Amino acid sequence: MTSPQTIHRQSILLRQKKPASKTNICNLDSEYARELSLWKAKAERWKKHEEETRISLCPEKEEKLRRQEEVRLAMEEHLRLREEDLRRKLEQQVVATQCRPGSSFSHAYWEDLEERRQREKREYLQSILEENKKLVAYRNALHAWEKERDIEEERNRPRTSTWDRRHFR
Repeated sequence: MTSPQTIHRQSILLRQKKPASKTNICNLDSEYARELSLWKAKAERWKKHEEETRISLCPEKEEKLRRQEEVRLAMEEHLRLREEDLRRKLEQQVVATQCRPGSSFSHAYWEDLEERRQREKREYLQSILEENKKLVAYRNALHAWEKERDIEEERNRPRTSTWDRRHFR
């Protein structure tokens, strides 16, 4: 048996102390400045959020008017952009459908092409309509068949229930 003095137990407390890293000491000021800027930015965001919440819950008259004006300007800008987009699309359509001098395609060609596209679209939509009608008819027939089957099963089920005999004596 060994004596108590020779037993060596490993422990984190017996670990050798290392000197502080020079990298950590050099980065201390820059890390502090970075953390401080992050916390300041977070505080500013929180203040802004609090102000927006206060304004949304109980706005003053000037704030209501300012907000209405902002919404009105945003809506006008959106409307202006939509009108520009629509105008641009119409101009492109006009340019595409007009007969250019020296071009090999006439206005009749473009009309014929548009008529063919519309006819193909009508035919496609008609085929979808017919297919949907068939599917609805099939679904209804399936429901009717299932209902008939359930009724037939109910009729053919043996009547072995004794509920009425037990409760009505």
